[in-house]
Amino acid sequence: MFNLLKKSPLTICEIIFSLVLGIFLSFFTGPVLALSSSLLFLLLFILIYKKQISRTTDFVKADFLNSAIVSFLADLTVNYFIKSIYVQNNFFIILSILLFFPLLFIPFLLSYRSIRLKSDVKKDKLIYLWLASGGFIFIFVFFIELPSELYINNYKEFPFSYFDLLYCQLFYIFIFIVLLVIISLLPKKAIKIFNVFLTIIIVNMYIQIMFFNKYIGEFVGAKFKWTQHPVYSTVGGLVLILISSAVILSVYRFKKEKYVFWIPVIIFALLSTSYIYTLIKADSDSFARRQYYFDGTEQFTIGKDKNVVILLADAVDNCLIKELIESDPELFDEFNDFTIYTDTCSVYDMTPFSTAQMFFGYTQKNGTDRSKPFLKRFADNDYRILLFNYVIFQEIPETPDEYISNYVIVNDNSEKVTIDYKFIRRNILKITLFQTLPCFFKSNEKINFNFDRSVFYGQRNGKSITEDNLLFGQNSHLEYNPYSDNCFIYQHIIGAHDQSDDYTIAARDSLNAFNTYINQMKELNVYDNSLIIITADHGLHDDVEGIPYPSASTPMLLIKKPNEHHESYIVSDKSVYFKDFQATVIKYSGLSQDGDTEIFGKSIDEIEEGKPRTRVWFDTRFNSDKEIRKYTYTGKTEELERVVKEGIYTKVNSYEIDLSEYE
Repeated sequence: MFNLLKKSPLTICEIIFSLVLGIFLSFFTGPVLALSSSLLFLLLFILIYKKQISRTTDFVKADFLNSAIVSFLADLTVNYFIKSIYVQNNFFIILSILLFFPLLFIPFLLSYRSIRLKSDVKKDKLIYLWLASGGFIFIFVFFIELPSELYINNYKEFPFSYFDLLYCQLFYIFIFIVLLVIISLLPKKAIKIFNVFLTIIIVNMYIQIMFFNKYIGEFVGAKFKWTQHPVYSTVGGLVLILISSAVILSVYRFKKEKYVFWIPVIIFALLSTSYIYTLIKADSDSFARRQYYFDGTEQFTIGKDKNVVILLADAVDNCLIKELIESDPELFDEFNDFTIYTDTCSVYDMTPFSTAQMFFGYTQKNGTDRSKPFLKRFADNDYRILLFNYVIFQEIPETPDEYISNYVIVNDNSEKVTIDYKFIRRNILKITLFQTLPCFFKSNEKINFNFDRSVFYGQRNGKSITEDNLLFGQNSHLEYNPYSDNCFIYQHIIGAHDQSDDYTIAARDSLNAFNTYINQMKELNVYDNSLIIITADHGLHDDVEGIPYPSASTPMLLIKKPNEHHESYIVSDKSVYFKDFQATVIKYSGLSQDGDTEIFGKSIDEIEEGKPRTRVWFDTRFNSDKEIRKYTYTGKTEELERVVKEGIYTKVNSYEIDLSEYE
């Protein structure tokens, strides 16, 4: 043992740090993994000592030393700095970069040191250096850069902070480092094969995310089906084969390991620059946990007297409703008291914008924010306002939380927070794999994009909100609300965003879930006195090529007014525009006042049947090109389909619109 310690002046420090690693691992990976990793280290150490594997001795110890340092500093940064300096600012961002970013170079530097000490052959040195740098670059791209870009560009979708994301990713980083250590003990030929394979992965990851993710959709859960893009997917597959063949031939035919080694390094230089820039330009809010949540405790309660119930199934398009009316007419026997509006148009094609416009009248135009007048009208009439979807607040500048009963703001940053890191890791891994895999291998598995369930605050006594189509129907066991006899309720389920292979099936599942909910309202004798609106915030997204629908602008809309009954459902072809939503809800609730037209506009009742109407729709599917398309049309849905198909639009830089100009 003492002879081994004499081989390197840093060996004693390396052993101490490696043993300390097990202690720190236990804090965030659990005792089982910490114990197994410690036993693995002990096994490797004994193997090195007994077999005298001198060539890889320092390499192995250097990797474990790196693991210990990274674990220690990451644990220190996450658990000390983030908890002590929770209100992040630009200084904290710079501090984080200084702490985290240099750590990424440690495997490269320490592994080079081990090679310099133990290898006398230049080619052997390159193989081990290739392994160290390639492993480090893969860790950086897959576990740090891609999840970071995803998070910071969509941080409003996540209740946890950016540093929570990094913290949970440490699990995979450690596992991969252990894998590299084990591979370093293999014969040089095996390591060379692994290096070639790793280079192929890194290069193809870069090519995929830069050039072949055009049609995978926004961060909304749209499913990619490569069979709908045969040419695009085939080209991507050929590029994959070409890159793989080029790397293999360069190494084994032309003996150009040096050049192949530098390709991932160049990719790292490009992506690391992008990573630093992303961190610097990131909104400071992305470095903090979302400080509010919607409590789901009252999700399946209803007022005993009067109710306004808005059942929203995301992305369920009118075209799906028309298909179901033809293919499954019995489904609508349960909605015989409703009027089905077949000519609808949303203002926006994305949930955050559309829900903000529907419920709050917000259109990003000065003077058009009617959020407080709308909610205040119901609050002043003793309605308990319950909203079961947090996306509704993402695009409005001032949240009208004072009127919302299940809106909980976390003011005490020091209170205990429980984070489900396993849930975050699993779903972030799915998303990253979906980003990096070639078209042929992209999974059709449903990815849960609702990360709300991953964070729980100490004061939270409520429950998570149910948004899954089928679970909503299964969990629906309505009872009277214990706090108020009058309730304004907004339920939001995934709808056609559930990544079903058949969007019509997703629409049917949504309607069946709502039917269960409505039948329970009947059992509690609250159906007659309730205004019930079944709708969507937008139609099917057309950002996935091959969907046989022209636009995301025609959401379903079914309305039953209080005490409304008929033998069968009524079909109306009124030109409904979602600017009419607030006025319609207020009028049908019986809460109209003088001057409402000036504030909220006209209700559906005031729209003439069959009269042409000018409407505007914003399409953001080209957002990756920083382009927003504004379509203006006069007429029915078919006219909108025509202008979309023929590309008759105005390119704009914002979503601003004064809806008062469109009657």
